[in-house]
Amino acid sequence: MEIIKSKDNVFIKKVVSLVENKRERTKNNTFVIEGIRFCREAVLSDVKVHAVLMTEEFVLKHPSEAEEFSKVSNIVKLISDAISKKISDTVNNQGVFFVCEMPKNPIELKGNKY
Repeated sequence: MEIIKSKDNVFIKKVVSLVENKRERTKNNTFVIEGIRFCREAVLSDVKVHAVLMTEEFVLKHPSEAEEFSKVSNIVKLISDAISKKISDTVNNQGVFFVCEMPKNPIELKGNKY
């Protein structure tokens, strides 16, 4: 598992651009999700996971989830807390992120919720 500590890493810059820029998400047909619950939902759904990023703290606190999440993609990277803060859309992130492919079929709306 590759360890990334630099915010200037090319891969991290791409992930940050996906988080910050809708045009990049549309152009690359990918998006970033974060947190145990959303990542677990992605594993259970038909979403294709391109990359998994986890902090060392996440791996230590949640070893079974870290092992499960490591199996969903060939690209698994360990990132620093500073990088997780740069990627995160929340104040206190859980230290786990997936880069996922956008579904090809539109999501069916049931009632007024997805």
